[in-house]
Amino acid sequence: MNAIQDDTSSCQPRVLVVDNDPNYRQLFVSLLEHWGFIPVEAQGSGSQLIEDAIQKSKSYRCQLALVDMRLQFDDDPNDESGLELVPLLKPTESIAVSGFGDHKVAVKSIEKGALSFVGKEQGAEPLKEKVERAAARLCFARRETQITPQQIIDRVATVMLGDLPGAPKDEVEEVLARLFPEARQLEVEQLDQSDNPVTLSNVPRPGSAILKVREDGKQPVFVKLARAPRLSQELDNYRKSIKGKLVGGFKPVLMQHAIL
Repeated sequence: MNAIQDDTSSCQPRVLVVDNDPNYRQLFVSLLEHWGFIPVEAQGSGSQLIEDAIQKSKSYRCQLALVDMRLQFDDDPNDESGLELVPLLKPTESIAVSGFGDHKVAVKSIEKGALSFVGKEQGAEPLKEKVERAAARLCFARRETQITPQQIIDRVATVMLGDLPGAPKDEVEEVLARLFPEARQLEVEQLDQSDNPVTLSNVPRPGSAILKVREDGKQPVFVKLARAPRLSQELDNYRKSIKGKLVGGFKPVLMQHAIL
């Protein structure tokens, strides 16, 4: 059973747990709950466990994952199925765990895209430290960033997520946290100057929104929010048709992007 139950709108960080040992899965679930996270347990064995992990990382919008190195055979020293899973969970960021690890395995887990590696024999404190550190960087709920005015953020969430039942209500804050990882204060402005404080734009853009965002008093930048497939296509269009190809002295700069 998933500790998250049916509350997929919670704004606490969601951590996927992927381990072929049910005892370790339950241990990680209990620890994460104790530390104030929402654990999501991938279930099954072998390929079924891997498929369930991929599906739940997307459906629950997990920001982090704890992934065991050996998901197929504990006694096989060549089993690195957990490390192979790490890139498949993106944009969920992973912390690799194992009871059979060494420096070489730790390096390989980073090469596969994991944030870090923790040996199971190290105990709970090193794991907590790395989970907390990752959450402080990736998860809005663990950041001290203030976003104002909140009503614009609420409006964006309604526009972007209104047709996705069960979508977490913190998706807009999550993407802004990743776009501005060092921000303490984000001032969000509407594009038009109407009297409606939550109007996003005079131009109809179904499923997307464009905001002007000022980070810690710096010069504002424009941020476009849209569904992942659309943004992926626009990123590709920018690289192929816009970057370095505009005439007349125009130099558009794509400062940052993030896809959840």
